[in-house]
Amino acid sequence: MELFETESHFEFGKYKYRKLIDVANENAMYIQWCIVNLKGFVISNEAVTEIKKIYPKFLVDEKAVIILKNKQRSYEEYLEIESKRNYDYDDNFDDNSSSSNWDNEYYNDSLDTDQQSPEWWDSL
Repeated sequence: MELFETESHFEFGKYKYRKLIDVANENAMYIQWCIVNLKGFVISNEAVTEIKKIYPKFLVDEKAVIILKNKQRSYEEYLEIESKRNYDYDDNFDDNSSSSNWDNEYYNDSLDTDQQSPEWWDSL
């Protein structure tokens, strides 16, 4: 799912590499078609406002408005899940951690793991 802003570029279709706002100037109904028909296509409320300045009839279809609102809500939920996932990862990952199973008083660096003392194995 990708949120399009006015300066976002299309990476697909007949307007590939063009900015959303430029496509709106040329064919705002194509953007509405993308909203209704492409699963991962979402535009921001700010982009809607800017497009309506160019083409006042943009998103007058109630079905398209409902679809966009549902997609925006799904996008917000997606961002929330991702931020929690990244937060959980960061909490569980300590890059500065210097302790390990090898850094304890029972570990003997001159021995292989299978040769370590029972005390070392018990300390794990």
